[in-house]
Parts: sequence; structure tokens; C-alpha cells
Amino acid sequence: MTETDVGRETCHVVTSSLVENIKGSPDQSEPQKQAPEFWDTSVGRFRFTLADLPPQLRLIHSILTNLGNEREADVHYFMLSTVKLLCLHCESLLNARREHRGFLIWAQENLLIPKLWPSPSW
Repeated sequence: MTETDVGRETCHVVTSSLVENIKGSPDQSEPQKQAPEFWDTSVGRFRFTLADLPPQLRLIHSILTNLGNEREADVHYFMLSTVKLLCLHCESLLNARREHRGFLIWAQENLLIPKLWPSPSW
């Protein structure tokens, strides 16, 4: 019996290499947007990057950032319920209060309070 009789396939692994500055390729000289390293809060300045946060805190940041993009009350309720479940049942804030205190203060001052309790425009 051969490999074709059994139904097996053979393959060859080919590696690719990146060649930069090929004529006709788009120029990628556009700098990427850098996130700030220092975040100002009422308590002081904290240094953290969003990429260094644990996944559950990045998810909370993403949900709270996108909260203003939605108009429907049902979507707001679902998003805030997700944040509640992450904070209460998944214990995502357990170690964050010590290790990522600056993020928690910044998120409360800049994402939660202004979006949930907007100042009156009298």
C-alpha cells in the first residue's frame, strides 16, 4: 500500500521571509499611535500601559471605553452587567487593587463616573 491508497497526504513546509521596501508596496512610515505611559488622576500620576494589564482588566477597559458608543439602554445594561460579573464573580479586582491601583483609580475617574453620572448642563 502507498500513501495515496491509505488517504494520507504529504506536504512540504515552506517558510516565508519578509522583504521590506519592495517597489510598489505601501510605505509604512506612518507612526503607530502610542498610548500614554503616565496617567493623571486626582491621587497622582500612575505609570502603566494597557498591554501590561491582565486580560480581565483589558476587557473591563474595552467595555467601559465603548459604553458611550451605544445608544440603546439594553446594550448599556448588558455591558454594565458584564462588568459587574467580572468584578464580583470572577474576582478580577482582587489582585488589581494592589498591583494595578493606578488603573482602577483612572478608570473610575475617567470611564465610570463621567459616563454613568454626567454633570448637569444648566
